[in-house]
Amino acid sequence: MSRLPKDIADAADFLGIAPRRRSRGKKMSKRAIQRGWEAVVSWLEDRTYEVDCYPDAQDQVDFNDYCVHINSRKGAESRLYTLLHEAGHIMVREDWASFSQFYPNYLRGPKALDGRTGRSKSHRVAAIAEEYEAWRRGLVLAWQLGIPVDANKYDRESSDAMLTYIHWTAVVSQNHRSAGQKAAQSRRARKA
Repeated sequence: MSRLPKDIADAADFLGIAPRRRSRGKKMSKRAIQRGWEAVVSWLEDRTYEVDCYPDAQDQVDFNDYCVHINSRKGAESRLYTLLHEAGHIMVREDWASFSQFYPNYLRGPKALDGRTGRSKSHRVAAIAEEYEAWRRGLVLAWQLGIPVDANKYDRESSDAMLTYIHWTAVVSQNHRSAGQKAAQSRRARKA
């Protein structure tokens, strides 16, 4: 019977991947960041994706145009971690059958933008799960490509990003409740 990994280091050992971390407080060199960036860009190009880094870009993967957009106003290390995260989204989509088994009500594409679908609890939970999974897979990709990662900084980047999605789910939920309350008030007013 195989054992399950207990933490990130154990998971890396379990997967046969040796994580390369730099020591805390030691700034990552520009050269190391550039080599990491180039390695991820090469990995993306192997999958026919291009990278477009420009000011005020919304960090995202455009799955229709096979393009990864990265905001160039971020610091170099932050851009690298964001690029790893976006590559993680591509990894999730490449393994969609496995991911969607856990989230069968999570839709992609135009149907995901349908108001009712986007407000559903299962869709919001699955969106957060996909974000988490993309950050996790991005970290594993860094290990596979031999890119040194500051685990604390990567965790801060991913936590900040995850909190925006958690906030989004709360706002959608609040707006949905408000709309429901307004509809109920309108029905009561018509009856009166």
